[in-house]
Amino acid sequence: MNNHPKISVLLAAYNGGDYLSVQVASILEQRNVEPHILIRDDGSTDGSIEALQKKYVESEQLSYIKNSTSARGHLANFSALCLEALDLESEYFAFSDQDDVWHSNKLSLCYEKLVELEAKYSSKMPILVHCDLRVVDKKLNEMAPSFIQYQGIPDPVTHSAEAFLHQNVATGCTFVFNRALLELAAPIPEVAIIHDWWFALVAKFYGIVSYIDLPLIDYRQHGGNSIGAISVEKQRNVFKSHIYRALLRYPAHLCDSVKQAEGVSNITSNTDSFYCNELSTFSEILNKNFYHRIKYGFSILGKPKPIEEKLYYSFVMLISPIINRMSR
Repeated sequence: MNNHPKISVLLAAYNGGDYLSVQVASILEQRNVEPHILIRDDGSTDGSIEALQKKYVESEQLSYIKNSTSARGHLANFSALCLEALDLESEYFAFSDQDDVWHSNKLSLCYEKLVELEAKYSSKMPILVHCDLRVVDKKLNEMAPSFIQYQGIPDPVTHSAEAFLHQNVATGCTFVFNRALLELAAPIPEVAIIHDWWFALVAKFYGIVSYIDLPLIDYRQHGGNSIGAISVEKQRNVFKSHIYRALLRYPAHLCDSVKQAEGVSNITSNTDSFYCNELSTFSEILNKNFYHRIKYGFSILGKPKPIEEKLYYSFVMLISPIINRMSR
């Protein structure tokens, strides 16, 4: 029996095919930690769960839950996993997708950083550690050495609290977090846009978010990803549809982000939010007059963008109350 730290890995599965078995193997092969994988199946019909159970029939490192509710999808699956995790004895947790491959030091490096922060701040402080990813194709050939750079995501180290409210820079499958964060962030409310952004926001505003600038996961792109990677060049190419879809979706996304921020501000904690002014301002922005909304779009959402993007964000803030009413 080793004395390695125990980490519960929360894995959401649905028709994982051949990828699920490879991902589970990479988790079980993590160095210097003792992982236990809790797999929640969202109603798979491809035999991937049965194949996994047969392969690891005698393993005590895997547990399974089957979705018996009508709630389906990525967010619902992880939300249910978080509720199950509250009853586990673990003090440390990680999220996992079903189709990636973890580098053998992924958990240990994130765990080491987490306990270092707990020693500095306390184990009662909600703490989240995340990292970069290597983008690969379905056969694990490298497409880009850094997901952050590939997607044109802002530097997570310098990403401000204000910016975090409307743009997530933390990828859930890279997370390692402590029980203090789990107990504060779970259950995940209906206003959450996605589980990882919700956890990152709770950690950012009530605890600590720490980023390791290393790719510790092979982020597999196979065409069926729940959330995939699109290069920044394609995102901004005026001859591609991505940019126009993003421009059309953004007003509704912003309104959803405000609702999510309201949920974060409603969390009961023993300590106030570290960025209470930023949180309250964004949470209430749709109720402000048009001058305040346009100013926020220009100076906050548009910072440090070129003038045409500042004007776009100002326009979005102008029409946002209308979009918000239409979405109700």
